[in-house]
Amino acid sequence: MKKKRLFKLGEPLIVSMGALDAFFKSNQRPGRFLLRHVTGDFGDINKEEAIANVTHIKTGGEIVSRYTTANATTILVMTEVGVTHVVTPREYLGETGER
Repeated sequence: MKKKRLFKLGEPLIVSMGALDAFFKSNQRPGRFLLRHVTGDFGDINKEEAIANVTHIKTGGEIVSRYTTANATTILVMTEVGVTHVVTPREYLGETGER
């Protein structure tokens, strides 16, 4: 059964070098994760983050998904204000791991 897309990916779609490297090393394609993102399978997020995503789909705001590739690299997919970013947490948060 084909899942319904709940929102559109932002354009532009920006994929970081770290994320591209993770996809290459895990032999996985980004499209798989992007499809999960737009159909509401937000991956490894907590209940509060899931509730926020559902609200943001309806009202606008950042929709965040967190996935783990086959080689155990975490990937974040974030859509907000017409832009989708695919990054690693280190690229998003910086070297300190804090936002």
